[in-house]
Amino acid sequence: MEIFGGMMVMMAILGLFVVAVWLVLPFAVFAVKAKMERALDLLESVEQRLGRVEERLARLEEVRGAREPVSPAPAAPPEETE
Repeated sequence: MEIFGGMMVMMAILGLFVVAVWLVLPFAVFAVKAKMERALDLLESVEQRLGRVEERLARLEEVRGAREPVSPAPAAPPEETE
């Protein structure tokens, strides 16, 4: 009969753990949701800024394509020999 008393204690501890998780889980979900929305907003702003940079680069390439390059092409790095 002692085995049933031990199992009852283990079941009570497990039950308390499940109840604690059940009560805390909604708050964790809402916290993650807010963080994900913030990350999405930041990602959208970065995407817009990158689009503007790409547009400026395209305009610069069009302008430079009409005349000669301002600076010479960089030299190739020296090859390593053994």
